[in-house]
Amino acid sequence: MLWSRNYVIKPKLAPHSEYPDYKFHGTLNPMYVGDVIQYVDFFDYEHNIAGGGSARITIFGTLEIKS
Repeated sequence: MLWSRNYVIKPKLAPHSEYPDYKFHGTLNPMYVGDVIQYVDFFDYEHNIAGGGSARITIFGTLEIKS
């Protein structure tokens, strides 16, 4: 995952491979009231739909820590 806190880029979190039923999780440390957190991550998969191939899911967003 790529992320920033208050528009300062933080170190990239470790990429890794997991089984399809894995529940991804993580911690963006530290965070304080008033911080703005921005993030983006990519999930790449092989699939067997219509003969097979690959797929990518991208997640991204912005969080403002209120309390």
